[in-house]
Amino acid sequence: MMDTFQKSAQHALLPDARQQLLQPSKVSEGIGACVWGWWAALTGPVASGNSLEEQERQRRACIISSILLVAAIILPLALLLSAFNAAPSLLHLIAIIIFASGFLSVALLNRRGHTVLSALLCELLIDMIVASYLIIKPALTINALSEFDLFILVALVGGATLPRAFIPLTVLIQIMLITGMFFLRPHDSALIQLIQQQGDQVYRLLMFPILLQLVGAGIIMIYTGSVERTLKRVNRVEELVVAQAELARQATQLRERDRSLKEGITQILAAQRQIAAGNLSVGVCMREDHELWQIGQSLNQLLKRLNLQAQEYRTLRQTQQEIELLTDFLFSKRARAPLSTPLICRTPLSQRLFLALGL
Repeated sequence: MMDTFQKSAQHALLPDARQQLLQPSKVSEGIGACVWGWWAALTGPVASGNSLEEQERQRRACIISSILLVAAIILPLALLLSAFNAAPSLLHLIAIIIFASGFLSVALLNRRGHTVLSALLCELLIDMIVASYLIIKPALTINALSEFDLFILVALVGGATLPRAFIPLTVLIQIMLITGMFFLRPHDSALIQLIQQQGDQVYRLLMFPILLQLVGAGIIMIYTGSVERTLKRVNRVEELVVAQAELARQATQLRERDRSLKEGITQILAAQRQIAAGNLSVGVCMREDHELWQIGQSLNQLLKRLNLQAQEYRTLRQTQQEIELLTDFLFSKRARAPLSTPLICRTPLSQRLFLALGL
C-alpha cells in the first residue's frame, strides 16, 4: 500500500517529458498488473472494507493467491513430466490429481473469504507434498536428515498466510512430523550405524532440523509483528488523511456558513435602517435553507402588519376628516352660512352618513 502511495506521488510530481520517457515501462507494468489483478480476482476475495482486520485478511489472501499461482504452474509441469515418462507411476498421477483438487479447494475457500481455512488447507497440502517426497523412499538415509529442512516451507507459508497465533502451533506440528518420521520410518544401514554411534545422544541428529524450525518461527514472528505494525501505521496515516479531509470540508462549510450569516445579517440591518427611516415597504428576501430565514420571515410578517396598521390608520384619519367636514356642512346648512371647504366623501363610513342624511 505504501508503494502505491509512493508511485502515485511520483507520477503526480513527474514532469510531462519524463512521464513520456517512462511510458513503455508503464505499459509493461500495466500488463503484469492486469494479469495479476485477473488472477487475484479469480482466486481471492473481494475487498469489503478498509479496516485494519480487512486489510490484513486481504494481504494474506493475496499471498495465498500467489501460492496458488505457483501451484498452477508447477502441477501442469509435473503432469507433463509424468506423461513423457516411459513408465509413469499411477500413484504419481493420483497424487497430482489429489494435490490439484486440494489447491482448487484452497482457491474456492479463499475466493469465498475463508482465508484462515484456505491457509490451513494450503499448509496441509504442502505438508503432504513434503511428507510424500520422504515417504516414497524405501528407507530414511543420512541425506534425509537434511531433507527434513523442507518442512520449513510449511512454517514459512503458515507464517505468511495464517494469523500470528497459529505460528507456534504450525512449528510444533512440523517438529512432531520430523520426529515421528525419524523414529517410525525404517532406516538404511548407514543411518543405523550413525544412530548406533550416537548412542543416547541420538537427538543430536534431529537438533539441526528442529533448530531450523524454531529459528524460522522466530523470524516469522518478527516478520508478522513488523507487518502488523506497518499496517497499523498505514491505517493511522489513512485515518489522519481522512480526518484532515473532513476538517477541511468542515472548515469550508464553516466559512460558507459565516459568509451566509454575514450576508443575512447585513440584509436584515439594511431593512431595519429603512424601517427606522419610515419606509415600511422594504422586505427581506432569503432562501429557505438560510440560517436566518425564519428571522427574515418574521420580519416580513411584522412589516406586513405594520403596513396594514398604517393603512388602517390613514383610512381612519381620512374618515375622521370627512366626518368633521360633514359636521361643518350640517352646521353651515342650519346657519345658512356658506361652506368654506368643499364637501368630499371618499371613505365608506362618510359615504354612508352622507346618504343617510339625504344630502
